[in-house]
Amino acid sequence: MISSPGDGDIRRILERIGQATPECIAVIQPDGTELRCGELLQMAQIIADSIPSGYSRIAIRISNDLSTLVALHGAWLAGSAVVAISHLVPPDEIDRRLVETRSEALLTPDEGLVELTSLAEPKTVKASEDALILFTSGTTGRPKAAVLSARALGASLSGVAIGSGVPHHGRPLVDPPRAPSPVFTPLAHMSGVLGVLTPWYLGKPLMILPRFRSEDVLDLAKSHGFTVLNLTPAMIYDLAYHPDDRSLSAVRMVCVGTDRLPLATRIRFEDRFGIPVLENYGQTEFGGAIALERYDDVLAGIRPPGSVGRIVPGAEVVIVDRSGSPMAVGDVGEIWARGSSAMSGYLRDSASAPDGARDGWIATGDLGSLDENQILTVHGRLRDVVICGGFNVYPAMVESALNAVAGVIDSAVVGLQDDRLGEVPIAAIVLAPGHMTNVDEVHSQLRSALAPYEVPRLIVATAAIPRTGNGKVDRPAVLRLCVEA
Repeated sequence: MISSPGDGDIRRILERIGQATPECIAVIQPDGTELRCGELLQMAQIIADSIPSGYSRIAIRISNDLSTLVALHGAWLAGSAVVAISHLVPPDEIDRRLVETRSEALLTPDEGLVELTSLAEPKTVKASEDALILFTSGTTGRPKAAVLSARALGASLSGVAIGSGVPHHGRPLVDPPRAPSPVFTPLAHMSGVLGVLTPWYLGKPLMILPRFRSEDVLDLAKSHGFTVLNLTPAMIYDLAYHPDDRSLSAVRMVCVGTDRLPLATRIRFEDRFGIPVLENYGQTEFGGAIALERYDDVLAGIRPPGSVGRIVPGAEVVIVDRSGSPMAVGDVGEIWARGSSAMSGYLRDSASAPDGARDGWIATGDLGSLDENQILTVHGRLRDVVICGGFNVYPAMVESALNAVAGVIDSAVVGLQDDRLGEVPIAAIVLAPGHMTNVDEVHSQLRSALAPYEVPRLIVATAAIPRTGNGKVDRPAVLRLCVEA
């Protein structure tokens, strides 16, 4: 059996599968065009050969297309670390990131071609283990550059696969190919990077979609027989409320990450398509998933409200209080995580664990609890906690109550400064199309479900909850939306 794609230096994953199974299909494009492993390896090698010797850090303008995939693996074949910069980032911000990361060259994929622009003289020594530099979402400040090693990415692949029930060494690609795994999430984010690496670990070709459209998913799922979909909450919402009555008959399960999935959306999707939705929880700083729901658990009903599943193999999680001391089962505190998939650190920051964590632990900044079965529940962001008159208001708990109101299909809760109480909770909600529920009725129902200090002082109905590029709630934008309404 060939070595697992997750073994060793993940930068050589394409080289290993290209040499072991050159005639097997690695990529299936939406129009049905197939690209074999050996062909893809040759294309990537051309990019690698164009990179001057000694370049250790290559920036790539990332889009969701085949050219980007080739550029990514070309830079890795050259032994370089990839600095991922979304094509949506404005020019001034691109320049800042190139300077901050000290990138020596920029690869710009465009319509099948990849242009290389040298930015600095090559170094005599390449970065040893660095494979990927990703910018965090930046919802609480300027984006930080998290550095992930080749082995960290390999460990992330292995942990998620084993946690999902795949054998430790993965599966080889075969001919004829298994159903492809579609990639909808942006390749400049952690979910997108794992989206183009995980299928090969599972022995499946991948399909990269330039953008998400419900109609395309329904069409392609039927023609290509997708069995698993990895989606964001917004994508699941679009499918759940799409007017087309077509099914997703071949899909066995849907996995959702990047942010909390409203309960009403999950129920509508599962009722409509008859497919279980499995939630997972992770961070860029951890190289991907920290916890995930398992298919067998979900079918057996083992999913406490707000839970995101069991800790992935290879990861450790502890819930701590403000002093960093471990808390008891069921208590709510900050989630700390550590494991072999964690980042090396933020660029220009020698500490591998930010915000006061130590001994390899990463302080996630999220609030959570662990039950007696080691199932993790996420209660929201530590910084998002609204302190109202000395009482802690957890946005995720209020959002759960909002989403339980008939007609409310999505919500977001933020804190508004208040001269008397310090902060008060306010909320934006999305109502189901055609539903007659009004804001006064929502307020009335919340008063029987929440403590008085938890009830939002202001509720604004909107067409959609503002979200960042990787699908997370953009809470500063929610605050502006509510204040300006």
